[in-house]
Amino acid sequence: MTPEDAQSPLASAWLKWARAVEHADALARATRQWQASGPHRYERREALSPFYERRLQVEWWLRVEHPVPPRLPVLVGDVLTNLRGALDHALWAAVRAHSGRPVKPNRVQFPIDTSERAFRAHAQELQRLVRAEVWQLVEKVQPFQLGEDATAHPLERLRWLSDVDRHRLAPVVEMMSTPLGPADVTAEPPVQVLSQWRTAGPVRDGDVLLQLVLRRPDDSTEVVLRPTFAVVPSLQVHDEPEEFTPLATALEAPKDWVLSVLGRFSSIMGLPHPDPASLEP
Repeated sequence: MTPEDAQSPLASAWLKWARAVEHADALARATRQWQASGPHRYERREALSPFYERRLQVEWWLRVEHPVPPRLPVLVGDVLTNLRGALDHALWAAVRAHSGRPVKPNRVQFPIDTSERAFRAHAQELQRLVRAEVWQLVEKVQPFQLGEDATAHPLERLRWLSDVDRHRLAPVVEMMSTPLGPADVTAEPPVQVLSQWRTAGPVRDGDVLLQLVLRRPDDSTEVVLRPTFAVVPSLQVHDEPEEFTPLATALEAPKDWVLSVLGRFSSIMGLPHPDPASLEP
């Protein structure tokens, strides 16, 4: 950070965001290294029914070879802590610039609310401490603005995850199975697919990912089966409703939203945006 940027009231907020980016990069590297180790494999099992039922059941099972390394949820927590801190530092700077040191400094926290009623309660205590334009921005980015979709807002996911991380490791699940369409069944002559069932969502070692039941072909018929699913490390991003997102992308939207909020805080307060290169570690 240049000497000029370091003197900015928002300097610590920008540095918090930059630190979050640094941890996010470390998380991405650690995730790639783990995935390169071959953390899981698939086990295929077949079962023939009695000939008169003429059914063939094929299943693909998950076998976990290397569980999620403990470092991954710790790095997730580091990203969350710094993103949440960047918002709080920004609001603190706005309060200091407008009304000086607050009487109750511990109460100065960037509000993130899915309920307008809860937000109005925060407004009674915080709104008068900042410029009107600052509070208008704070209100504009609130999750409750999305109505019924408030829990899907990136800032609400940041709030929920950072609250969870205060008490336990971030909820990184072993794997998440994502269906990629119907399984490919090739045979000459064609065989009939009687049923197809697959798992979507969190999976663990020993879970069945895909089950196919086919009309049993003649002994001379060759059947080629190509399963269509992906198993990726994932992060629980909320519990109302319970939702999981691939770990590789789970923190991108919160990171971008915090960056946008900091940029608009800088503009409202008449402060220059720091040179991105000056924020690098």
